[in-house]
Amino acid sequence: SPGACAEDTTDPVCGFFFTGFRVPLIVISPFTKANYVSHTPMDYTAMLKLIETRFNLRNLTARDAAQPDMTEFFDFVNVPWATPPSNVPTQAKSMQCVLGALSGITISPNPAPAGGQATVTLNLSKAAIQDMTVGLSADSAGVVPPTAVIANTTTSTTLNINVPTGITSLTITGAIGGIPVSATVPVQ
Repeated sequence: SPGACAEDTTDPVCGFFFTGFRVPLIVISPFTKANYVSHTPMDYTAMLKLIETRFNLRNLTARDAAQPDMTEFFDFVNVPWATPPSNVPTQAKSMQCVLGALSGITISPNPAPAGGQATVTLNLSKAAIQDMTVGLSADSAGVVPPTAVIANTTTSTTLNINVPTGITSLTITGAIGGIPVSATVPVQ
């Protein structure tokens, strides 16, 4: 079976000093061959080797000297992507820059009292560097306002809600930059 060793031997050494860590690499350039996949083992000093080969420079270290030069990825004579693609979407310039993310929402008390009040706490993973608007929704209409603000330099905000009757659970979702975080509590 793959990876098996004879019983009288120890496991093979496959650390950094033997094969190195395997990390995928995507090469993006107007000169890259279309849909090309390399199966040549190399480490990141192969990028340095490419520059040395392309511009006829001497090797800086023994490590880059031992690497393949990555020219297999490129066609410098018949440039495959000489004309930029025409179907590139334009970047939206009216969207808010996402400078933080919700780390969690808590609803207390838990369970929430049917027909009573509960407190919703919206938490950031780190202090806001500007006022952060959180889009809000709930699985019961009218429970939360459409937005809440977590103030600059703070990590959370709270709001009081009226818990509806006739439900067995309540889910509240908050989102910053379209990235949602939800909390659900039982209702009694």
